[in-house]
Amino acid sequence: MLAISAVLAAIAIKRMRAVIAGRAGRSAGANAPNLGPPGQRRGSNGRRWLRLDRDVTLDDGPVFWYETRRTVYSPWIQVMLRSYLVLALVFSMLALYDIVQTFSTSSFSRLTGWLPAYVVAFQVTISLTVLLLAAVTAVVEERAQGNLDVLLATPLSTRTIVLTKWWCAFRALPLFLVLPAVLTIASAWPTGAWAVASWLGIYVFTTAAMWTSIGLAISIWIKRLGRAIALAAAIYALVCLAWPVLMTSMFGANGTGPATMSPFYACFYLVVGIYEQNEFDALFIWTLCWIAAQSVVALGLLIAVLLSFDRCLGRVRG
Repeated sequence: MLAISAVLAAIAIKRMRAVIAGRAGRSAGANAPNLGPPGQRRGSNGRRWLRLDRDVTLDDGPVFWYETRRTVYSPWIQVMLRSYLVLALVFSMLALYDIVQTFSTSSFSRLTGWLPAYVVAFQVTISLTVLLLAAVTAVVEERAQGNLDVLLATPLSTRTIVLTKWWCAFRALPLFLVLPAVLTIASAWPTGAWAVASWLGIYVFTTAAMWTSIGLAISIWIKRLGRAIALAAAIYALVCLAWPVLMTSMFGANGTGPATMSPFYACFYLVVGIYEQNEFDALFIWTLCWIAAQSVVALGLLIAVLLSFDRCLGRVRG
């Protein structure tokens, strides 16, 4: 780690002057949102492969139209997303091969289903991270760039602005869940455990809704972008990593149920439950409680954001 840090520091020192000199000639409007016609939008080609919709028009909703053009993915973000897609495809193929081998040779063991369970758990956890960051930057990033006042000065209602921003962050979920859904269906097809697979889908849906609401609340209640992202990352790490470790350390095997508040643990054991019905039966009540709790948190935070939006951002009612 020390060697990697030294190499990266040397690269930063070597490249800093050239990068800053290259950016010096750019206009101040380079960071403005892409609000022009589709053929003239900067960076539209760079993120077209990530777009979830057709070319949205103002008739689809002014805020929705604005949100689809507000953000341009930087080259580093594009590289990271493409790298994740390649890795996800590779491990999904390995998991599919494991599923086929398991059921074609009937080679069941204590570890049956663990590889697809790990792959699904990792992919869902990373997908929720992307959703959380998208929701965190929905408002606070615009505030830092000075673009938010234009949106607040429009006659659009606060309810329309908040709900559209929530939806624009949440709607990326299906794109990231294609591969986990394929693995879940492939696991449930031979076993007929469609109830477990459906339960997993419900859990992921409520978890995504909760983290989207958490991210949007942080984005509105925290004024600085760095602090907002740091707080969101800390909360997510505590829930996904620290909480299950604490539960399993305190209660051993009995701590698996409480640990399913973590999306990683819940997705892992629910996929394993497709292969072992007893595993699902043991976790059904706990996951039901977490689904209900996540739904309440998602709805409660969204209502709190609607009530506090104008006050936190200085928007005058009337």
